[in-house]
Amino acid sequence: MPRVRELARTTQETYVFFNNHYPGKAGKNAQMFTQLFLSLPE
Repeated sequence: MPRVRELARTTQETYVFFNNHYPGKAGKNAQMFTQLFLSLPE
């Protein structure tokens, strides 16, 4: 998370990609990541 936070601070837009393998968990993983990312202190 610290690397993503630093990128978000230094760029106008930041994208994170998730591997959508056969069970199709990319959407759920992206939601979980967003919740974790937003809950961390800056």
